[in-house]
Amino acid sequence: MGYWVALLTVLCGLVYLGLKYRALRASAGNRSTALSRRETELLEARESLHRIAAIDPVTSLANHSAFQEFLQAEWRRALREASCISVCWSTPTISATTTTGWAIKPATNAWPGSGAR
Repeated sequence: MGYWVALLTVLCGLVYLGLKYRALRASAGNRSTALSRRETELLEARESLHRIAAIDPVTSLANHSAFQEFLQAEWRRALREASCISVCWSTPTISATTTTGWAIKPATNAWPGSGAR
């Protein structure tokens, strides 16, 4: 009789461990799904923040760091493809006016040595 009790105890223990294993596996699957969802949300938030940080809120133009990233990417592409790259640079002077808001002042300086005054 003691043999059957021991065997039944071991069998019950194995059934219990099997059920626990299934529950833990299901819980791990749920947590893995939740983790994947959170990672996706984090990547989307990071991309959104990167887009927001790259644009000047006043002018709605790309800021200096966005320009540098774009220039580096184009430079690498030009090196890879053995092609040329051109950059046109302009610096307008912007001042605040009291009646119309913002106004662009005419440029008064020219390239050094160009003779323009």
